Amino acid sequence: MAGNLVAMNRLNSDAMDLMLRNLRIAGRADVVSLHRQLARTEDKLEMVLEIVEQLEEDLAEQRRARTDAPAKGRDAESGG
Repeated sequence: MAGNLVAMNRLNSDAMDLMLRNLRIAGRADVVSLHRQLARTEDKLEMVLEIVEQLEEDLAEQRRARTDAPAKGRDAESGG
């Protein structure tokens, strides 16, 4: 009897999903799929953000090194 109830519940659920799909309304499976895709996209964007921040730090460090190098050279020339 319990097995029959579970099977009927599953058939009902599948029928509802099919009806929603035919009406072009997102069902639970669609929402779960979109959630997974969104989570993957957010993870990838987070990785890209970390890389961009690291590159910005590296660039700022290189710019500081370039501006410091000529200043040190001028100090040595002036006998400082």
